[in-house]
Amino acid sequence: MLRNKSYYWILGLIGIVAFTSCSGIKKTSTSKNNTTEEVGLQGREKVLFDETYFSGLSAKFAGDDKTAMVMFQQCLTLDKNSAAVKYELSQIYTRLGNYAMAVETAEQIAETNPENIWYQENLAQTYQSAKMFAKSAAVYEKLIELNPNQIAYYYELGSVYLFANNAAGAIRTYENLEALVGFDNSLAEQLFKLYDNQKMYDKAEAKMLDLIDRNPTEIRYISILAAFYKDRGETQKAIDLYERLKREHPNDPYVKLALYEYYNEIGEQQKAFTNLEEAFSSKDVNIDSKVGILLAL
Repeated sequence: MLRNKSYYWILGLIGIVAFTSCSGIKKTSTSKNNTTEEVGLQGREKVLFDETYFSGLSAKFAGDDKTAMVMFQQCLTLDKNSAAVKYELSQIYTRLGNYAMAVETAEQIAETNPENIWYQENLAQTYQSAKMFAKSAAVYEKLIELNPNQIAYYYELGSVYLFANNAAGAIRTYENLEALVGFDNSLAEQLFKLYDNQKMYDKAEAKMLDLIDRNPTEIRYISILAAFYKDRGETQKAIDLYERLKREHPNDPYVKLALYEYYNEIGEQQKAFTNLEEAFSSKDVNIDSKVGILLAL
C-alpha cells in the first residue's frame, strides 16, 4: 500500500510541474474592451481535471498509451487549451503512428508557446517522425539560432538533412558543429563520407589525412584513404600509403596482402608476389584466407 501511494505521489509531482505552468486555464472575454483574462479551473472542474490528468500520466508510465490517450482527451473537454495535455497527446499520437494528429497537436502548442523550448523540440521531433524533414530542419535551424551552443541540435539537424538526402545542408551543419566543438573523429569521418559522396575530393582527402595524423596507430584510416585513392585512379598514392604502413607495422600480414593486390593491379608482379609470399608465411593469416587467395590466383 505504501508503494502505491509513493508511486502516485511521484506522478503527482511530475504532473504538477507541467500542469501548473501551462494547463488548466480558461479564457474569458470582457464585454467593454474585448480583451481577455485567464481564469484557472475552479471547484469540481479542477478536481476532475487533476484526477483525469494524473490517471493519464499513470497509464502513460505503465505503457498503456491507448488508455492514456483517452484520459488526456477527456482533459481537453474540460480545458481545450491545455498545452501540457496536448504535449502528452502529440507524443502518444506519434507512438501510435497517427502522425496527422501528432503534427496538428504539436503545431498548436508550438505556435501558442513560441518561447517554450520543449514544445519546439517536440514539434521538430514530430515532423521528423512524420517524415516531414524540411519542416523539421526549419525548426532545428531556429532552435540553433536561439541556442547556438546546444550541441544536440546540430546532431539532430544533421540527421534530418541526411534523411532528406540534403547533403549540402548536412555538410554545412557538421562543419558548423566542428567549428563549435573542435576536432572529433566520428564527426570527421562523417564529413569525409559526405565530401566523397559529393565529389568534393580535395576536402575529403584533407579530412582523412587529418584523421590519420591525429590517429597514427589507426590502420583503418589508412585503408580508407588508400581505397579512396584507388577509386580516383591514383593507385600509386595508395601503394605509398601501404608501404608507409608496412614500415610502421612490419609484421602485419594484411598490409602485405593489400600491397600484393595493389602491385598486381599495376603489373609489378615481382613486388606483388614478394608481399604475397611474406603474407603467406605468417601464422596470423588463417587457412581460409590463404585458400581463398590461391583460388583467386
